[in-house]
Formats: sequence, C-alpha cells, structure tokens
Amino acid sequence: MKTSIALFAITLLSSPILGFAQEVDPTTACIANLAENPDFQMISNKVALAGPSNQTIEMLTNKSKPKKNEKAVISKWNSSLTECINLGKQYRKENETEFMQAAQAETFQNFEKLVEKLYMRKITYGAFANARAAELEKYNAKVAQNQRNIENKKNLETTVKIKSM
Repeated sequence: MKTSIALFAITLLSSPILGFAQEVDPTTACIANLAENPDFQMISNKVALAGPSNQTIEMLTNKSKPKKNEKAVISKWNSSLTECINLGKQYRKENETEFMQAAQAETFQNFEKLVEKLYMRKITYGAFANARAAELEKYNAKVAQNQRNIENKKNLETTVKIKSM
C-alpha cells in the first residue's frame, strides 16, 4: 500500500463497464498517465508529473521559479491531479482504513499548499521537489503505521479467539 499523491503504484484497472469491482485505486493509473500528457511536457523536466518518487537530482536542485507560461501549465496539471484524486474517492472509502483515508487527504492538502506556493513563485522548483519528497516520507511512515495497526488488530483478534476457546 505505497503511493504518492501520491502518492500510488502504477496498475491496470478492471473495466467498470463490465461490472467488475475495481481492485486498485483508479487514482493510480490516472496520475501515471499525467506524465505522458503532452499538455504538461513544458514542466516535465522541472516537476515529476507522476509523483515525487520520480524526481531527479536536477528537479531537487532546480533554483528557478515558474515563468508565466509555466504557471498556466502548473495550474492545469494541478487541476488534472485533483480530478485523479477525486476519481478514486469511492474506491478509497470502500477499501482503505479511516486512518489511511485521513493520511491521504492530509497529504493531498499539503501538496495543494505546495503547488500554490510554487504557482505564486514563493518557492523554487527545487524547494517544491524537496518538500514533496518530505511529504512522501511522512506519508510512507503513515502507511507503515497503518500496516502495524492492521497487524495489531489481527493479533488482538487471534488472542481473543484463543482465550474464548
């Protein structure tokens, strides 16, 4: 369960038209596809379009701030990311713990604040990339905590069953 408004691993979706339940968060494939979108290529060497795990050293050390034409692309990319996040809301509601839903929502809110700072030219592309990397680390820690919570709950249930016998 690793992601990156991540957030998210690249996977294929089951077709909802055929009536199959989705086995993966549709946000994952949606975000992955953003890297291939020609509308965003102007910023693709400055921003890891498909998530912070794809950031290069050049991105992390970039001292430039967005130019006017790049700001329009950043805005459109952010809108597309929001659409991707919204695409998976129902999936996450049905398949994620409340803890993870809250962690994902917090991570996305923090990302939105970072995009706003980048758009407003308050931070450089490099500062944006480094802040995204830090957010990914925090999110991954929450994923690990969620896994421990699930394991602890299972262990507790097993203990209760054994004592009940």
